[in-house]
Amino acid sequence: MPRAKRQAEFPVDGLEQLSDEGLREVAGPAVLARGMAYFREGRVELRRDTGLRADFEAHGTLTYAVVLSFDGGSLGMFCNCPHAEDGNFCKHAVAAAMVWRAKLGGAPSPTANTAPAPNDELRAARAAKIASAKESKRQALFEFLRTQPATALAERLHAAAQQDSGLMAELKAWAASAGAAGDPKALRAAVDALLKISSRQFLERREVREWAARAQKAVTLLRDGLPQHPAEVRAVAELALRRVQGVAQRAYESPRDVEEVQAVLLDVVIEALRLAPPPAAWADQLLQRIEEDDGDLWQDPRVVQAAGPEVQRAFTRRLADRWKAFDAKPVSEKSPISRVVQRDRLRRLMLQDLERQDDPLALFEFMKRSADGVGEHAALIRWCEAHGRERDALQLAQAACKLFGNHPLVEDLLLAAYERDGWDAEALAIWQRRFDQRPLPEHYRGLMKAAAAARADSFALRERAYARVQAQEVVDLQQQARSARHHFGSLPPRLNVSWRVCMLMLDGEVEKAIALVQPPHTCEPRVLEALADGLPKEQNAAAFKLLDRIFEFALLTATSPYKEPLRLLAKALARLGPDEARAHLLKVGNEHKRKTNFIAGLPRLMR
Repeated sequence: MPRAKRQAEFPVDGLEQLSDEGLREVAGPAVLARGMAYFREGRVELRRDTGLRADFEAHGTLTYAVVLSFDGGSLGMFCNCPHAEDGNFCKHAVAAAMVWRAKLGGAPSPTANTAPAPNDELRAARAAKIASAKESKRQALFEFLRTQPATALAERLHAAAQQDSGLMAELKAWAASAGAAGDPKALRAAVDALLKISSRQFLERREVREWAARAQKAVTLLRDGLPQHPAEVRAVAELALRRVQGVAQRAYESPRDVEEVQAVLLDVVIEALRLAPPPAAWADQLLQRIEEDDGDLWQDPRVVQAAGPEVQRAFTRRLADRWKAFDAKPVSEKSPISRVVQRDRLRRLMLQDLERQDDPLALFEFMKRSADGVGEHAALIRWCEAHGRERDALQLAQAACKLFGNHPLVEDLLLAAYERDGWDAEALAIWQRRFDQRPLPEHYRGLMKAAAAARADSFALRERAYARVQAQEVVDLQQQARSARHHFGSLPPRLNVSWRVCMLMLDGEVEKAIALVQPPHTCEPRVLEALADGLPKEQNAAAFKLLDRIFEFALLTATSPYKEPLRLLAKALARLGPDEARAHLLKVGNEHKRKTNFIAGLPRLMR
């Protein structure tokens, strides 16, 4: 049956197009003969067959991907070998066509050998033999070149470079590098030659990778020159970084290659700074580079640390002056985004510089004075917690909650401080308010924990919480009913008890939870699964019913390859005995036999 169905999808003359005559017409007699040899040697494997398309792998000196398909009744071909680049029908495609034809029951090639295809060991041995022969040829060519006159080789190399821009760039960089040792001027010229690249607006992946390989050679030259000329090397490396950042902006792909070059060049700059600290005026250059930098390259704290005490003091003064001038500017509602970005960068630099100076008090005062927005206030509170200033953290969290209306980002920190310091009544009040606003299970868990810590009436709080959740369930049910009136075909509204079930599980009331989820009530699948997972072996029957219910729901909405329904079915079957599991599996297969891909996954569950 499957074969008849597949052939029915083919064009009427599909097998005829795959015949020797059909292949001779599209490939020519010479390619047909080579393809037949490939077929006889078993070099082509069918990897996938979807009816009108088949994917293959052809194994020769290299492995090529071959695709054959029928589009509009005509045989189409793709192969990534050089011969097929211009659309030529190659020997790999011919051999693949013969493999496909044989699988479809077509007539065998009259010249085909009926011997079985070689196994993996023979194929590996043949590939190793081919690779060995290829390496021997390479070595023989190398030995031949070693014996030729240098002038003749130079002429041939230069002639080849005339036709290959990448090779020409390599040769120019080589020539520049040859005189770079010990000569800063020659070093600058060599690095410039190695970093040259097309001026096009967008750079392709291949040329960026080739450029990155040359750039790594430039880094090697710079490192070699560090011991003798650290100041000159730093100046060249700084210019090189600017060139690299320009490439990064134009690189269409391969940003990782560019980032690696940036990282190693920055390491060269840092090492040069350590060997020869620059004068204080260099701090102005550094700040300018930071402002011009789209990323965070020059903001690396190692740069200032390596530049020496004179630059560090000057950098601190210049940075403080810029922050003061910026902070004095009036802020309007129409302030551009660029001002926000500039402020964030300056503030981050100030914090980084204060950390470098190892002055916690100055850092705390600046963070407190400059904090603007809930995120910066939260960062200040976390800093206080991390540095043993718990009282400051508590007071700042209280003030931030008032300022930002109990925003969760700062209220979470205040709650943690209350619970840490034994402010149990205050912590209970927060959890009560949170639960009243949104009766979520996690809020209920926090509420009951806080009630126990505060020695409050847990029973009364629990009764009130369940009443609050039931009231919310009714509100949700009414909203469902209103929505159903406006949408034809909507499912009838049902009471969703998911939150209440979660609360019952937290309270250990499993039997009540099982009773609550029974129809006509509805419950979220993840909650039902959690309830089933928590049931012991003694309650396997109840767990199976819950999991089977989730499975049926998942199968209604799932598509091939049905991973989620199969996962749930496996969990459900694990709750049954062997005979019951086989009987249930047979029942499921009969009920859903039209879902062929789902049925195909069922045998895995029987293992």
